[in-house]
Amino acid sequence: TLPVASSVSIDSGASSINLTEGTTKSVSCAATVTDDDGYDDITTVAAKLYRTAVGAGAGDDNSNHYTLSGDKEDYCSGSDTSGTCTFSFSVQFYADPTDAGSAYESDSWTCQVTPSDSDGAGTAATDTIEMNTLTALNVTSALNYGTLSLGADTGSGDTTATVTNTGNNQIDIQLDGYGSIDGDGYAMVCTISNFALSYERYSLSASTAWSSKTQLTDTAATLSSFNLAKGASSTKAVYWGLGLPSTGIGGTCSGKINFTAISG
Repeated sequence: TLPVASSVSIDSGASSINLTEGTTKSVSCAATVTDDDGYDDITTVAAKLYRTAVGAGAGDDNSNHYTLSGDKEDYCSGSDTSGTCTFSFSVQFYADPTDAGSAYESDSWTCQVTPSDSDGAGTAATDTIEMNTLTALNVTSALNYGTLSLGADTGSGDTTATVTNTGNNQIDIQLDGYGSIDGDGYAMVCTISNFALSYERYSLSASTAWSSKTQLTDTAATLSSFNLAKGASSTKAVYWGLGLPSTGIGGTCSGKINFTAISG
């Protein structure tokens, strides 16, 4: 008698999976396996976690298909005629979302478990779940403009901020800045006085003159053409420049820039 799988459950019956930005998320899939010839007659088990429309037979792809398989001792314990098998998949942060509003909202994710004995593969069983959208980013931790004279600007030189998509959704970004307190209207606060946000500027094109770059604002400006795709190492640059007033400030200056990920 060939073995049979039943009672498959993803993450203990959860309705959806929340991924972890920039790294993997452990997703469990448990099932009961039964063999009328005895639990010991079962030799191997296999589990596949995949976006349902992709299908169980597709090749592994961190975006939509994962496989775990091996001897039953690696995943199961049991006695008499049945046992319980538990698989833990390491799902990447960019795995395809299937929740409402996502590119695959009409789809879902499936876990399929198949036990086998010496006569061959037995009867598989499945469970389904939604994969939630994760909109997230990481960004260069600091921008250093170096030393700049009063009244000067960085010209067509760039200080580059690298934005990394750490979620499973194409993103645009929003930018706003402040000196020390959000909404204070300053680009930076200095040892001697402060200067306005309009002196700190950005562009999506390299080597753009400071005078042609877009001025930073204290309300979030959306860069709707950013279009940073999801993926294992998907990055894009924002190019920054700085100018200074001709009088009134001095010493060391610092400020803050907020980068916010939004659905692209």
